[in-house]
Amino acid sequence: MLFGCVLVALGFAQLARHLRLVPSATPVEAVSDQSTADRLNERMAVAQGPLTILVMGLVLIFVGGRDLWRAEQGGTLQKLDAAQLERGTRPTSTWLELHGALLHDGAVEAETHGTKHLYVPLVSEAWKRGVRVGALIKLPASEDPGPVPFRGAIDPEGLPGTVRAAYEEAGIEAGQAVVLELDKRPLESVTKGNWFFGAGLLLALVGAVVLRRRLTR
Repeated sequence: MLFGCVLVALGFAQLARHLRLVPSATPVEAVSDQSTADRLNERMAVAQGPLTILVMGLVLIFVGGRDLWRAEQGGTLQKLDAAQLERGTRPTSTWLELHGALLHDGAVEAETHGTKHLYVPLVSEAWKRGVRVGALIKLPASEDPGPVPFRGAIDPEGLPGTVRAAYEEAGIEAGQAVVLELDKRPLESVTKGNWFFGAGLLLALVGAVVLRRRLTR
């Protein structure tokens, strides 16, 4: 997957060398500043549509590549306890099994992507206020988290701003906590990642071809 991303980047870098967005001056042709500006504005107007498509494609390629990379990093289940995370240990996998106690009175509800979720701190027996929270369990507000251990995938979106603000107001240090999406597996994002990457590649290629034709005719 990484090799494919490198090839895509090299291909677009090579294409960019031939787009010639800015007209080059020649020794035999003297062009006034106003004329140069007019020609540049004309080229940019012609390029706006396909350039937008090209950028959208590159964004989708990035999102798809990110999802595929996260899925690849979650091939192995890593077991950690809350005490390790509170000491600053960082996971090496995106698929985790966490041990600890849920701090129910520290739960915060927030709506993400149209669904209400609960964010519940997972702490060690030695945890007390003033000690950083190492992990937060994310689950639908209507569901019960179930018994320990808690298994799931690291949420790539992290902690929403409203939840972060709520913890700051409550005096709970959770800004650097791992957000574990309960009962999820990183490999579930492979299909979505492939779709985004493929759609992005198609859009980027179409945008690049149309852009080149408009600028060279």
